[in-house]
Order: sequence, then structure tokens, then C-alpha cells
Amino acid sequence: MHGRAGQSQKGVDIFGLRDRQDNHWVGVQCKQKSESQEVTKAELQNEVAQAKKFRPPLKELILVTTAPDDQKI
Repeated sequence: MHGRAGQSQKGVDIFGLRDRQDNHWVGVQCKQKSESQEVTKAELQNEVAQAKKFRPPLKELILVTTAPDDQKI
């Protein structure tokens, strides 16, 4: 885990290496939503912009959420 709720995390809650490959860092951002909330395009773009500032540099960013499935996002 990277920090805790309320701390600046640059868009990343959890990070690690993909299949133990050197320099293939993967970040995970968790978003808790209610059944009526969805992840917006602007929110997703903001998370990506924040994750680009994360060090070590990420090759992948995965957003996990409790929001309903939405093929548009």
C-alpha cells in the first residue's frame, strides 16, 4: 500500500512490479462509489494525470471501483 486515506498519493493506492519484471511498475487506484455513482471521464483523466507524477514511473495504471459497470469509461 502507498499511504493511507487523506494523504497525497499521486493517484496510486497500491503499486508493485508486473511478474517481477524490472522497471514494469503497475499502480492501482481504488475508488469507492455507491450504486448510483459512476466514475466520470474527467475523474479518470485526473487520476491518470496524477499517476504520471508517481515515482517510480508506472507502465500501467489500473482503476478498481465499486461503481456499476460502464462500457463508456
